[in-house]
Amino acid sequence: MLRILAIIAVIVMLFSRVGLFPAFDKDTIIRCYDTVISTLAKLSLTHEPWLIGERELYDQSGCYGEYICEASDVSGSDFVFGGASVYEKRIKLTAERETLSGSAELKIIIAGETKTCHFDKNGRFEEIFTLSGASGVTVEYERFTGRIRITSEEE
Repeated sequence: MLRILAIIAVIVMLFSRVGLFPAFDKDTIIRCYDTVISTLAKLSLTHEPWLIGERELYDQSGCYGEYICEASDVSGSDFVFGGASVYEKRIKLTAERETLSGSAELKIIIAGETKTCHFDKNGRFEEIFTLSGASGVTVEYERFTGRIRITSEEE
Protein backbone atom coordinates (compact mmCIF):
# COMPACT_ATOMS: atom_id res chain seq x y z
CA MET A 1 0.00 0.00 0.00
CA LEU A 2 2.78 2.40 0.89
CA ARG A 3 4.50 1.61 -2.42
CA ILE A 4 1.36 2.63 -4.29
CA LEU A 5 1.22 5.93 -2.40
CA ALA A 6 4.91 6.56 -3.11
CA ILE A 7 4.35 5.86 -6.82
CA ILE A 8 1.41 8.29 -6.87
CA ALA A 9 3.57 10.96 -5.18
CA VAL A 10 6.32 10.45 -7.80
CA ILE A 11 3.80 10.72 -10.64
CA VAL A 12 2.37 13.96 -9.21
CA MET A 13 5.90 15.39 -8.87
CA LEU A 14 6.72 14.44 -12.48
CA PHE A 15 3.50 15.99 -13.78
CA SER A 16 4.14 19.14 -11.78
CA ARG A 17 7.60 19.40 -13.42
CA VAL A 18 6.03 19.48 -16.88
CA GLY A 19 3.33 21.94 -15.81
CA LEU A 20 0.31 19.62 -15.62
CA PHE A 21 -0.02 20.15 -11.84
CA PRO A 22 1.03 23.09 -9.69
CA ALA A 23 4.57 22.81 -8.33
CA PHE A 24 4.84 21.29 -4.84
CA ASP A 25 7.76 21.72 -2.50
CA LYS A 26 9.24 18.82 -0.54
CA ASP A 27 7.60 19.80 2.77
CA THR A 28 4.13 19.98 1.20
CA ILE A 29 4.56 16.54 -0.36
CA ILE A 30 5.72 15.04 2.97
CA ARG A 31 2.76 16.60 4.83
CA CYS A 32 0.31 15.27 2.23
CA TYR A 33 1.90 11.81 2.33
CA ASP A 34 1.74 11.84 6.14
CA THR A 35 -1.94 12.80 6.04
CA VAL A 36 -2.75 9.94 3.68
CA ILE A 37 -0.88 7.24 5.64
CA SER A 38 -2.20 8.57 8.98
CA THR A 39 -5.76 8.39 7.70
CA LEU A 40 -5.32 4.87 6.34
CA ALA A 41 -3.54 3.66 9.49
CA LYS A 42 -6.32 5.01 11.72
CA LEU A 43 -8.57 2.42 10.05
CA SER A 44 -6.61 -0.29 11.91
CA LEU A 45 -7.95 0.88 15.29
CA THR A 46 -10.73 -1.32 16.68
CA HIS A 47 -13.98 0.31 15.61
CA GLU A 48 -16.90 1.10 17.91
CA PRO A 49 -19.19 -1.90 17.35
CA TRP A 50 -16.34 -4.34 18.07
CA LEU A 51 -14.60 -2.39 20.84
CA ILE A 52 -14.68 -4.27 24.15
CA GLY A 53 -14.26 -1.08 26.19
CA GLU A 54 -15.16 2.55 25.50
CA ARG A 55 -12.77 5.01 23.89
CA GLU A 56 -12.70 8.77 23.47
CA LEU A 57 -10.10 10.14 21.05
CA TYR A 58 -8.71 13.59 21.86
CA ASP A 59 -7.66 14.42 18.28
CA GLN A 60 -7.82 13.18 14.69
CA SER A 61 -4.47 11.33 14.81
CA GLY A 62 -5.86 8.41 16.81
CA CYS A 63 -2.84 8.50 19.14
CA TYR A 64 -4.29 10.46 22.06
CA GLY A 65 -7.34 9.72 24.15
CA GLU A 66 -8.88 7.74 26.98
CA TYR A 67 -10.04 4.12 27.09
CA ILE A 68 -12.08 2.48 29.86
CA CYS A 69 -13.21 -1.12 30.07
CA GLU A 70 -15.30 -2.69 32.82
CA ALA A 71 -15.55 -6.32 31.83
CA SER A 72 -16.88 -9.64 33.02
CA ASP A 73 -15.17 -12.75 31.62
CA VAL A 74 -14.11 -11.26 28.25
CA SER A 75 -11.48 -12.53 25.83
CA GLY A 76 -10.14 -10.73 22.78
CA SER A 77 -8.22 -7.57 22.07
CA ASP A 78 -8.72 -3.87 21.42
CA PHE A 79 -6.33 -1.75 19.35
CA VAL A 80 -7.16 1.46 21.21
CA PHE A 81 -4.68 4.14 20.12
CA GLY A 82 -2.20 4.53 17.30
CA GLY A 83 -1.63 4.87 13.63
CA ALA A 84 1.25 5.65 11.32
CA SER A 85 3.19 8.81 10.62
CA VAL A 86 6.42 9.98 9.04
CA TYR A 87 6.80 12.24 12.07
CA GLU A 88 7.68 11.05 15.57
CA LYS A 89 5.06 11.53 18.29
CA ARG A 90 5.74 11.50 22.02
CA ILE A 91 3.03 10.11 24.25
CA LYS A 92 2.63 9.78 27.98
CA LEU A 93 0.84 6.50 28.54
CA THR A 94 -0.80 5.95 31.94
CA ALA A 95 -2.94 3.01 32.95
CA GLU A 96 -4.73 1.57 35.96
CA ARG A 97 -5.85 -2.03 36.12
CA GLU A 98 -8.01 -3.79 38.69
CA THR A 99 -8.14 -7.53 38.01
CA LEU A 100 -10.68 -9.79 39.69
CA SER A 101 -9.92 -12.77 37.45
CA GLY A 102 -8.24 -13.58 34.15
CA SER A 103 -5.75 -11.22 32.56
CA ALA A 104 -5.54 -7.98 30.64
CA GLU A 105 -2.15 -7.21 29.08
CA LEU A 106 -1.25 -3.73 27.90
CA LYS A 107 1.09 -3.71 24.91
CA ILE A 108 2.68 -0.96 22.88
CA ILE A 109 3.82 -1.44 19.30
CA ILE A 110 6.53 0.91 18.02
CA ALA A 111 7.72 0.53 14.42
CA GLY A 112 6.72 -3.14 14.37
CA GLU A 113 8.22 -4.13 17.74
CA THR A 114 5.82 -5.13 20.53
CA LYS A 115 6.57 -4.38 24.19
CA THR A 116 4.45 -5.62 27.09
CA CYS A 117 3.85 -2.90 29.68
CA HIS A 118 4.26 -4.12 33.26
CA PHE A 119 1.96 -2.79 35.96
CA ASP A 120 3.32 -2.12 39.46
CA LYS A 121 1.97 -3.90 42.57
CA ASN A 122 -0.82 -1.28 42.84
CA GLY A 123 -2.02 -1.97 39.30
CA ARG A 124 -0.56 1.22 37.81
CA PHE A 125 1.62 1.90 34.79
CA GLU A 126 3.13 5.15 33.47
CA GLU A 127 5.79 5.73 30.83
CA ILE A 128 6.71 8.13 28.03
CA PHE A 129 7.19 6.68 24.55
CA THR A 130 8.31 8.07 21.22
CA LEU A 131 6.14 6.61 18.51
CA SER A 132 7.56 6.28 15.01
CA GLY A 133 6.31 4.59 11.89
CA ALA A 134 3.35 2.32 12.51
CA SER A 135 2.69 2.35 16.26
CA GLY A 136 -0.10 1.76 18.70
CA VAL A 137 -1.48 0.65 22.04
CA THR A 138 -3.40 -2.60 22.45
CA VAL A 139 -5.07 -4.46 25.29
CA GLU A 140 -5.28 -8.25 25.13
CA TYR A 141 -7.92 -9.89 27.32
CA GLU A 142 -8.05 -13.52 28.44
CA ARG A 143 -11.19 -14.34 30.46
CA PHE A 144 -10.77 -10.94 32.12
CA THR A 145 -13.08 -9.69 34.83
CA GLY A 146 -12.23 -6.28 36.21
CA ARG A 147 -11.54 -2.72 35.14
CA ILE A 148 -8.83 -1.05 33.09
CA ARG A 149 -8.38 2.64 32.31
CA ILE A 150 -5.76 3.90 29.83
CA THR A 151 -4.88 7.48 28.97
CA SER A 152 -2.58 8.49 26.12
CA GLU A 153 -1.58 12.17 26.18
CA GLU A 154 0.71 14.29 24.05
CA GLU A 155 4.04 14.75 25.80
